[in-house]
Amino acid sequence: MNLNNTVGKQTTSASASSNKFTIKGDLHTYRFCDEVWTLIIKNGVLKLENGNLSAEDAENASSENPDLELKCDKLRIVACSAKKQGD
Repeated sequence: MNLNNTVGKQTTSASASSNKFTIKGDLHTYRFCDEVWTLIIKNGVLKLENGNLSAEDAENASSENPDLELKCDKLRIVACSAKKQGD
């Protein structure tokens, strides 16, 4: 399977999604170098709201609150700007 095909399908699915994803925690370090942001978050909480959850995730979520919440000690986010082809 072609990796570009897989990533393209995931991107398409993500743009059609109505879910909301929030991240909370203590910002420990941030960097911007060569057009790339690196954020390190300590004691992070990741929350997927308004879930079109998969069957497996829906089983793990409580019936009172269908949101999925994950806790982590350390979270690293690496992001860069997406440039359109031809730029």
